[in-house]
Amino acid sequence: LGTVPQVLGVPELLGVVAEVLQKVVAGAHGDHGHSRVVIADDAVGHLVHRAVAAAGVEPQLLAAFTQLLCQLCGVPLLLCQDALHIQPVLLPQRIRHVVDLLPAVGLPRRGVDNKNMLHRGSPPHVHISVCRFCLFYQHFFRESEWFIYFELMNLYTPVEVVSSMPLLSQENNLLLMGSCFASEMGQRLADAKFRCDVNPYGVLYNPFSISAALREIIAGRCYNENDIFLFHELWHSAMHHGSFSSVSAEETLAGINGRLKSAHERLDRLDCLLLTFGSAWVYENEKTGTVVANCHKQPESCFTRRMLSVSEIVSDYTSLLSGLLARIPRLKVLFTVSPIRHVRDGMHANQLSKATLLLAVNQLQATFPEHVFYFPAYELLLDELRDYRFYAEDMVHPSETAIRYVWERFTRSCISADALRIMEESENIRKMLSHKPFYPASEEYKRFLGQIVLKIDQLNGKYPYLDFQKEREICRIRLKA
Repeated sequence: LGTVPQVLGVPELLGVVAEVLQKVVAGAHGDHGHSRVVIADDAVGHLVHRAVAAAGVEPQLLAAFTQLLCQLCGVPLLLCQDALHIQPVLLPQRIRHVVDLLPAVGLPRRGVDNKNMLHRGSPPHVHISVCRFCLFYQHFFRESEWFIYFELMNLYTPVEVVSSMPLLSQENNLLLMGSCFASEMGQRLADAKFRCDVNPYGVLYNPFSISAALREIIAGRCYNENDIFLFHELWHSAMHHGSFSSVSAEETLAGINGRLKSAHERLDRLDCLLLTFGSAWVYENEKTGTVVANCHKQPESCFTRRMLSVSEIVSDYTSLLSGLLARIPRLKVLFTVSPIRHVRDGMHANQLSKATLLLAVNQLQATFPEHVFYFPAYELLLDELRDYRFYAEDMVHPSETAIRYVWERFTRSCISADALRIMEESENIRKMLSHKPFYPASEEYKRFLGQIVLKIDQLNGKYPYLDFQKEREICRIRLKA
């Protein structure tokens, strides 16, 4: 194999690799009876564990080889003028797959034409799950040029997010409405210092209730006592989540109208509308025939249950979005379909419901190609994270790990580079504030709080639209303590 190059200051480990290579290749060439071993001068060799055993490689050498792979995983390897960049694997992917280390094989570069091979001048952008590592120890045309390449085997169905997604920043005004998945994403956006209004009506599941709520926001509606009802000692609104309900009609109306007024006032400054559909099944009031957003645990006999059609949803939202875009021409609308399955509808009925929502969104994209986009949260959970370990105990809602994964994919696709840097700085400030000192009254801790205030001032100086009022107030209270 020639002289082992000095790479990354680990010549002794590379020496071990060279020895493994020599024994594996020699052993495989020595016995052509192994059907799973293919060795050719100008092709990629595929080796499996049985071939390694047949080659007579000592266990300690493979252990050292494993150690090398663990040390080099995810590190850019600079070898002469060539570099290999491996993107770090996301946490759920590391959890999901067992790393199975295969032995290495030395291959001549001349004549090799394989889509998995690293060609000079075009380092790969790796983002699939790591399941097996093959170390290719390759000799170029000159003996002084070497590189190391990790081959990644894809054992799941990747979901592609289109590159034309709108890029959001903390300077944008966002409105998020829809299912509890919208609430989860909205809270994370708010924590990342995005200016967003999240579910001013509370959680809404069906497309008709979401569109009705949007029309009321546009009109600036004001609710009165005729719009609410008393049931089980609480005042409710059929258009709102139970979090608005109260024992007092005045309190219920104050909460409803306060959120409505705030959303209406922000409307003309809106840059992006993020809507999450949960279900195509709706409940219509038997007396009025109107679709309700929440039944508030009233008897089923009060409602008629049916599933919306694709044409109904498309017609409703074509009218709604046409009016919104005429008022706010710059507006971008980002749809998602909630990955949470509505098992009470039945598994087959749930699939029909989700399919209806997906078809409707697809038609809206075709109608408004410059303004309507789709983020595949539903597909990410059901395809890339197709395992019950990514669900909560009820086996329906996504686990915290799954939510973080979808959030990471969302930030990579829909958040600008500058906004990501702000998110990182904001997270550092949040972590500093969450620090619990042994002696809160000490001068050292007060100096620490002063450093936090200084970081906030520096970030606000560069990005004056960021809201750090809450963090400043926390520092002020702790400094006075």
